[in-house]
Amino acid sequence: MIVRWSRLAATQLFDAGDYIGQQRPGWDERLYIATRRVTERIGQQPRVFPQIFDIHDGEVRRALVRVFEYWVIYEVIEPRNQCIVLAFWSTRRHPQGWRHGP
Repeated sequence: MIVRWSRLAATQLFDAGDYIGQQRPGWDERLYIATRRVTERIGQQPRVFPQIFDIHDGEVRRALVRVFEYWVIYEVIEPRNQCIVLAFWSTRRHPQGWRHGP
């Protein structure tokens, strides 16, 4: 499947990269590499990650970027053979907050 990032999710990823890079120089690149690996796996096996069941519209799932503790939250859109990344969300933030934007 093709994986596309929403503008909001891409902004969240780069904001996280900026923050991590300021805290630990060079780790922003590690975040991007780890996220790319997760995104590639989503494209290959979109249903391997757990579904978020309290979403009534669509098939929304989340994949963990382990070292950095961020969720890649995405929707599987079978008819278009694609996944849309809706949010890039820290596991330390309110779990439902990603639904309401930054």
